[in-house]
Formats: sequence, C-alpha cells, structure tokens
Amino acid sequence: LHSRPPPSPLNMSLSSSSSSSNNKENRQPLLNNNHNGNVGQTTNASATPSKQNSLASSFIMGEINGDVLKTSVYSQFPSISMQASAGDVLKLQNLLTDYMQLKTTLEKVNNTMQLFYKNSLEWKEKMNTMESHYKQQLNDCQNQIEALRSENIKLKKSIEEQVEQTKAVDLARQKDRDDMIKTISEKSSLVENMRAQIVKLEQQNLASYEFLPKNRPEKTESNFDEMYITRNEHESIVKALKREQSELLAANLEIKDMEKQYIDELNCLKVNLTAAEELIQQNRAEIATLQASDRTKQNRIEELERSNKSLNDESVLQNERIILLEQQNEVHRKDFEMERESRQTAMGEKQQILQDLRALQKRNQELLEERQKLVDNYERRVSQVSSISGASSTQALVAAAAAAQSYINNPQRPIRELTPPSPTSQPVKPPASEGFKCPVCNKAFKSLSVLQSHVNDCIDRN
Repeated sequence: LHSRPPPSPLNMSLSSSSSSSNNKENRQPLLNNNHNGNVGQTTNASATPSKQNSLASSFIMGEINGDVLKTSVYSQFPSISMQASAGDVLKLQNLLTDYMQLKTTLEKVNNTMQLFYKNSLEWKEKMNTMESHYKQQLNDCQNQIEALRSENIKLKKSIEEQVEQTKAVDLARQKDRDDMIKTISEKSSLVENMRAQIVKLEQQNLASYEFLPKNRPEKTESNFDEMYITRNEHESIVKALKREQSELLAANLEIKDMEKQYIDELNCLKVNLTAAEELIQQNRAEIATLQASDRTKQNRIEELERSNKSLNDESVLQNERIILLEQQNEVHRKDFEMERESRQTAMGEKQQILQDLRALQKRNQELLEERQKLVDNYERRVSQVSSISGASSTQALVAAAAAAQSYINNPQRPIRELTPPSPTSQPVKPPASEGFKCPVCNKAFKSLSVLQSHVNDCIDRN
C-alpha cells in the first residue's frame, strides 16, 4: 500500500469524476459500515455487511454478474476507485476473472453432474427393466423347456408303446397267417387226395354187371364161378360204392365249403394284413413326424439354452457396467464435494478479502484525513510564502521544496489522491500575482487541480 506508485493523471481525472458523483452517496454508508463493524450504531449500517455477504455469496453461486459486484465494491469502497493504481485494478480484475472462471467451471461441473446423475438414474432404471424382462424371458424359456421335455418324454413313451403294440400285432398276424397257410395247404392236399380217390372210384365204377380181369388169358381152365359174380353181390357192391361215393361227394362238398370259408378267411386276413400294413406305414409316418418334431423341439431347446446363456452373459456385462458406472458416479460425487469445499473455501477467502478491504478502507480514510491536513498546512505555507518579500520568499520556497522533496522521498509516506472539493465548498484562490507553485520545479499554476496533476507527474519524473 505504501510502496505503490502514484496514480496517473488520467486515472486521477477518472477517479475524481467518478468519486465526485458518488462521494455524497457512498461516503456516508461506507463510514456507517465501518462504524457498525466496531460499534453498531444504526440499523442501515448493520444491514450493509449482510448485503455485502449476500452479494459475495450470490456472485460465488453465480446468481449475479461480475460487473454488479464490481459496482457494489466500488460503491462500498470508493477509496478503491479513487486511489487504486492500475496494477491493483488489474489484479482486482484478474481476481474477478478468476472468480468468474471458477463460477463457470462450477456451473459446468454442476450441470455435468446433474446430467450424469440423470443419465445414471435412467440407465439404472433401464437396466432394472431389462433385467426384469430378461428374467421373465428366462423363466418363460425354462418353463417352455420343461414343458417340451415332459412332452418329449410322453411322446417317446407313446411311440415306444405303439411300436411294441405294432410289433406284437405283426407277430400275431404273422403267426396266424403261417398257421392259416399251413392249414390251407394241409386241407388242399387232403382235397387233392380225395379228388384222386374219387377219380379212381369213378373209373372202377362200370356200367355193366360183368367184370373181366384185364390180364387174364382167353383160354383158362378156371371155373365159371370164379370168373363171374352174382347179381346180389354186384348190387351190394354197387350200393356200397354209391354210398361211398355219396359220402365222398358230401366230404367233397364239405371240403369245398371249408375251402371257400378258408379262402374267405384268407381274403379277410389279407385285407386285415393290408390294413395293418397301412396302419404300420401310418404309424411309421407319425413316428417320423414325431421324431422330426422332436428334433425341431430339441433344436429349439438348444437355441433357447444358447439364448439363455447369451442373456446371462449380457446380464453379467450389464452388472459390471452398472458397477463401473456406480464407481464413476462415486468419483464424480467426490469431485463435486471437493469442488463444493473449494467453493466454500473461496467464499471464506472472499469474506476475508472483504474484511481486509474494509480494514484497508478504514486505513485509507485515516491516511486521506492525514493527507488533507498536510495539504492544508502546505496551502497555509504557500500563502505565507507569497506574502513575504522576494529573498525571504525564495528561501522559504527552497526550504518548502526541500521539505516536500524529503517528504516525497520518504518510503513510509502514504500516497493517496487528494479528495476533490465538494461543489458547495469554495475553491482555494491563490493570489492573483503568483498563483500556485510546484514545490519541486517552482512552476506557477492558476488552479489547485492542475497543480495536483503536475505535482504527481513531476514526482514520477524525478
């Protein structure tokens, strides 16, 4: 504060113009504010620190603009705008820029965290929905697999029973067919034998009553009784043959009936065999269809098992992704907490800076009053010097210049800008003959403000 360079004339003019318009409005609240920090006299003065704190908090939280805070600081601390050097103003602007960047960074981090938290909630809800959906699909697949397995077992049992029944029917029908063929062959041979016997009997049945042996010689010496038979014997033989013939005819008819019956039974068995073969073919076709359906269902079961495995793998990946997102969320939460702690620390530093500014303002006000006293003493000396004669005037001016030079070269001196006179106060009028003289180069000036600017420039040059 004591070693800073004096302000340039441009800064002095700007600060003078700004402070002259705000001096009446801001000087009294600022004094009341400082007085309230020590004593607490009025209600308006007690409300000012809370207002400053609220402005600082609002600026840190991003609720107000930096220009508003700058205007508020200048209005609360007019000495900053009046006496601050270009370096201090640049530092304050850099500080405000840093705070603005910090606020922007905090806003971006906050928006990012809100977006990330929202996305995390949406992702978690989506994952829960997908997990419940996959679990439902898995349960449905397991139920379908169990139903298909039970149905497959039932179909296998039914097919095995049908195959066994078909084999048993085939064996029984084959046995019946073999027995029937054997019986028919036996009866056919019996019929052929009976036919041969009938033919033989028909050949032996002669129309006459005489019987001559074939290979008998014409000339024999046997008796007549041996060559011929009696009529009664012949009739009895004929009757016996006719009776035997009728019996054979009856047996033949019976055999024909049996043959017809057997033929009918054979035809019926053939029809049954054809129907059984068709039924076997149909059962085989059904078995092939069931086997194809079984293979299809088995493929479907394998596909569902693969889908179930892929769903389980995807569920594991989703769980790992959820764990990773939760870890990232935890990291971002810790970062956000660190940012919030740093923001709170910055708010504390800001409060400390404001307190330091209040203390500096109080000290600057005291230095201003001291400087004003020195200026008044200097004006009185200048007026006294102007009334003395030339030699004594020259010596007094030289002594005053030496005193001013020693005071200027003093590193402990407070460098403050002179408070501009109020519009109501009468300006100090120098004597018409000499005017105001610079204590360094002894140049005369007509107004005190021009002398002040020249003194600062002259001090800077020297």
